[in-house]
Amino acid sequence: MLRDMSRCILCRKCIRACQEVAGQNVYSMAYRGFGSKVVVDFDVPLNKEVCKDCGICIEYCPTSALMWPEGVKKREGAPTAKKKAKTAGKVTDNGTREKLLNLLEERQRTDGSLSEASLSGIAGDLNLPLSEVYGVASFYAFLSTKPQGKNVIRICKSLPCYLKNAPMIMESVSQNIGIKPGQTTADGRFSFELTNCIGACDEAPAMLINDKVHGSLTPGKIADILKSYREGR
Repeated sequence: MLRDMSRCILCRKCIRACQEVAGQNVYSMAYRGFGSKVVVDFDVPLNKEVCKDCGICIEYCPTSALMWPEGVKKREGAPTAKKKAKTAGKVTDNGTREKLLNLLEERQRTDGSLSEASLSGIAGDLNLPLSEVYGVASFYAFLSTKPQGKNVIRICKSLPCYLKNAPMIMESVSQNIGIKPGQTTADGRFSFELTNCIGACDEAPAMLINDKVHGSLTPGKIADILKSYREGR
């Protein structure tokens, strides 16, 4: 089976067909906003043993984002969607999804980030598809699937804060710690992230460092705050 994600319109029919018709959990949604996409596991190529190329998802895909390779036709004897629907049971989670976000937050507090091993362990404990666990972890801005520094600086990039001098904060932070958004300093002391909200509109321009809000910022105040974190105060 081939995937051409440039044709994907995020209709999620492949996800539902795989779950509800084929009785499997190969696909899930990950990331957020314009970056949203259908993924397998940790956003890897489709080569899972559980996927038997039954073609159910191809039948339901309206844009040919999923297709058979050129010259390959549907496998002889492969069940059709109609036949599959009669035999496949609906996938249930027995309420474990309610625990997922809390477990992800707890693991992030303990380890600082969510590694592939951590996500695999949580997926196994909750009996949930790995792609779904990764999808949740990649959706929430305050969860990270990559290692972070000791101090995580977050600045809101949405319009209200942008109008309250958020660009000034971003530039001042970059000048003081020498990295751009999405990066971590070489000494592992700071990570710099942009997010959609830090819940401090009334204190804008503001930034969040770990769990502490710093508001009514100026370039000089930003320099003093970062110096205090650099010195461990």
